[in-house]
Amino acid sequence: MKRTIYFSIASLIAYIGIASFKPKPNITLPNVGDSIVAKQVIINTNITYFACTDTNNLITKTKFLSLVNTPICVRDKDNKQYPVKSFQILYAERGLYLDSNDAPIIVTDYTEESFTGDTINTTWKNLLKNRLFKGDTILIDNVTFIKDGKNYRGRKLKMAVVE
Repeated sequence: MKRTIYFSIASLIAYIGIASFKPKPNITLPNVGDSIVAKQVIINTNITYFACTDTNNLITKTKFLSLVNTPICVRDKDNKQYPVKSFQILYAERGLYLDSNDAPIIVTDYTEESFTGDTINTTWKNLLKNRLFKGDTILIDNVTFIKDGKNYRGRKLKMAVVE
């Protein structure tokens, strides 16, 4: 009897929830040229470059470490470069671990840091030098740069270490 009452109440609540569902209208943000305004930071089509070079998304450890001392930069479609104000790095490190049954499994550990300016600090340079291996991924995101006195956000850049 109790199960029937609970089932009936749950069915009624589900019906009311479905009957009162109204799809939300499409919301469009105002365009500013080729940009979209979002909370005082303008997201646009400018491209982020690691070490101000056109690196591939697949990068060797040797090449990455040779470029890690070079600043990150942002360029527009006319190849004009802009100063980077801040950025974040998400480092996805793949490692081999043993599960509770002592079977080997691959697990990804994530480490993230925010940086002011256009370069990676010494602590992170050392971390990457000692821990970067094939299969790891580096994501450079939330790159904020200054253009015409306003803060803009560049595209994220994802690199996978291949050797």
